[in-house]
Amino acid sequence: MTLLPAAWLGLGAHPLDPMYDVAWARDLCALLALGAGWLELRGRRRAALGLALAMAVVAAGFWSAALRRPYGVLIDPAITRWAADTMVTSRAGGTETFLAGEPGTRGPWRALATRTSPDLVLWIPSLLPPVILLVSALGIALLWPGRSAVLAAILWAGASTGALDALRGVGFLDFLWRRPGRALEWLVGALLVLALSRWRPRRAGLAALAPAIVMLAVCARGSPPRLGLADALLLLTLDQHVWLAAGLAGLASVRDPAALVLTAGGAGLVLLSTGLGAVDTWTAAALYRLGLVLAGSQAVEELARHVAGAGLVAGGLARFRHLAAAPERWTTAAVVALVLAGSYVAWWDPSRMDPVARESLAPVPEALAQAADWIAGHTDPQASFVAHADYAPAVAVLAGRRVLRAPGLATAPDDERRRRLEQAVLAGEWPEALRRRYDLRYVFLGPGQFSEQGLESPEALESRGSFRLLYQSDKGLRVYELGEGRR
Repeated sequence: MTLLPAAWLGLGAHPLDPMYDVAWARDLCALLALGAGWLELRGRRRAALGLALAMAVVAAGFWSAALRRPYGVLIDPAITRWAADTMVTSRAGGTETFLAGEPGTRGPWRALATRTSPDLVLWIPSLLPPVILLVSALGIALLWPGRSAVLAAILWAGASTGALDALRGVGFLDFLWRRPGRALEWLVGALLVLALSRWRPRRAGLAALAPAIVMLAVCARGSPPRLGLADALLLLTLDQHVWLAAGLAGLASVRDPAALVLTAGGAGLVLLSTGLGAVDTWTAAALYRLGLVLAGSQAVEELARHVAGAGLVAGGLARFRHLAAAPERWTTAAVVALVLAGSYVAWWDPSRMDPVARESLAPVPEALAQAADWIAGHTDPQASFVAHADYAPAVAVLAGRRVLRAPGLATAPDDERRRRLEQAVLAGEWPEALRRRYDLRYVFLGPGQFSEQGLESPEALESRGSFRLLYQSDKGLRVYELGEGRR
């Protein structure tokens, strides 16, 4: 199994170091931000967009490349359950969950894993931050009919997330790898709203109704975090700081339909989520932020024209006017450089704010990964394992084999019967009919595990019954195959 994202990003087996490499990554982001400002000053806005997108990809992609394992795998229970089901389905087949004999459903992620590389499917959530930023910014530039579309795309690359909404727990960038399905739904919904803004029906009400329906559909099925009313009001106002002022100014002066629907609809859905758990706060807040940035970009263009028209540029910067295609470019160039270079995106550090991300920077123990690779290549994919709660998730995720029990991840309705079978197996005497019910054939043991069952060491199992040693490592990890039990 490929555990390093560096392999998927073309960096070989050398992941970036979050301590020593982050400095050059941020220096590069600063240079790209200044370069984007310079190109904006010279009137080359589309080239400036290219550098802005490169900055966002470097800033967010750095942390994807620094992970030593897929985000949250073998750390966060919900993510690990998803990973276990995905890997077991791809390698062992069937529709059961990673718990042997427990029925499950074949969702889109599991179906995708059977048709493509399951390792890549596990890595998709971890690679989403740079991808979502890139695609959403390109969608703004290509789909939004506003005259400031390219400028809005540049600003979105840096302003998609603010420090205050991140601290409140609903930062756009922070959630992209925590909730991959929701992130992809948001992306599709945002692109649809932008595309619908080009539609000009005969009845004006339909132009606002269609995007509103899309937003409602995207924000349905709420999940944590859920804010109280006071927090929601702060999120919509002070947390947006300068973007609230710029957005309101842009809405007042230009009244762009897409910006208006996103801002008003997103704000309404955020408030609605405080009383209805069926509305997702993060998704609504991200749509609201997008609307503010769209409207704010138009306000920046208006401000630049007023500044240039007032002759402020012609004064102190008269001798440098040959650098810009138009006087108003000085203002937009300054905004582009400042927004990108000082953005939360450029200075994003999930290792400080996200405990799951911090733990995902630690690699899976090499001995455990090697044992899982051996299991994947030398055991029956249809058979299941007895494994300690510490290692059962690894057997399911890394080796793609079902387990009898995994108390730290999920509890089957018949867990008591499974527990009795586990105890019987470790005692060396098990009912053969019950073993066949779960197709139980292997035991995976490590030092110090199942001591409550009287096992002082993994090899002590051999004296208890019919067990055949299949694998052992220098670290004491062992795989046994069950022989004949009692009838």
